[in-house]
Amino acid sequence: MRTAPTRVAPALLLLVGLFASPGQAEPMDQRYAALDIEPRREADGRWVFQLQPALALAQRQHKNIYLLLTAHDCGFCQRYERFLNANAQQLAPVLRQQHVLVVLRASLAAQGNAVQFEAYGKTWPYQAFQYLLGDERQRRLQYPVVWQLSPQLRLLQQLPYGTGTLETVADQVEIWSDIPAAAAPPLSTGSD
Repeated sequence: MRTAPTRVAPALLLLVGLFASPGQAEPMDQRYAALDIEPRREADGRWVFQLQPALALAQRQHKNIYLLLTAHDCGFCQRYERFLNANAQQLAPVLRQQHVLVVLRASLAAQGNAVQFEAYGKTWPYQAFQYLLGDERQRRLQYPVVWQLSPQLRLLQQLPYGTGTLETVADQVEIWSDIPAAAAPPLSTGSD
């Protein structure tokens, strides 16, 4: 007895391709002069990113920060990074006019408030950091996350994250071009 052809195999292959563990992320193209920050892994499972070097660099250069929180095992993160690298000739000069690219590299295992940020002698879990910035997307962590910040940790523009991350040269240029040069007042961290 002959059975009708099935479409299960192609659909299964598509699902496996979407959810398969991606390989190691490529470094950012050198034309971006990106500052890569690896987390300090704590015994209690926290992934702590020290932002002070990024803030100091942006302040010295009088530039804003394009902060990319990515995961080496995240397919959408790798897709966004491949897009940036493939278009570095066009995008890097635009970015570097007013921004410092800061890449925070984590893993999909780092979720929610286990991801933390340090600056100005304080530490903020992920959701508290979103609140501090005034990020309206205050919800669970979905990689990749991009923030456009002043050197004083002020959110300059809401950006998409997760699967909606920018992927056209024109959109990326518009995002980076719409922000004025760094000049916000210092951040109040609650200790002053």
